[in-house]
Amino acid sequence: MENLKIVNMGLTHIKSVLEIESACFNQNKWSESSIRNELSNETSCCLLAKNAITNDIRGHIFMYHVLDAGFVTRFAVLKEFRNQGVGSFLLKGLLHHATLRELRTIMLEVRISNAAAIAVYEKFGFVATGHREAFYSHPHEDAILMTCFLEKH
Repeated sequence: MENLKIVNMGLTHIKSVLEIESACFNQNKWSESSIRNELSNETSCCLLAKNAITNDIRGHIFMYHVLDAGFVTRFAVLKEFRNQGVGSFLLKGLLHHATLRELRTIMLEVRISNAAAIAVYEKFGFVATGHREAFYSHPHEDAILMTCFLEKH
């Protein structure tokens, strides 16, 4: 993790993000047009975790905001880089961005069975604030809505 840096996603990163989507999501991967739409949305934040030496992208996190609330729409880390701090690094970058934008909350959904992700979110101050029945498909599963309440600076 020591060689990681957070970068804002640009058009040149689309191919790498599509590869991560295919590797991480099988049935529910985003299309190129979905990613381009996210990039063109002025309320979106699209961050990448990139190795500063090799320039390979190890994960991404996308969020859009409305007024003072952020909504995480995508979060993926390549399997070979999981449990190495890449996800935490991306969350730190996202929280920094949210602070700069003066957001008050960030919300996301997580599979109810994804204990590892839930633990990471809790480490960053996210708390369970809701339940979404049958939110996910492939396989069908409920989601926990988690919210991080940010301090106003």
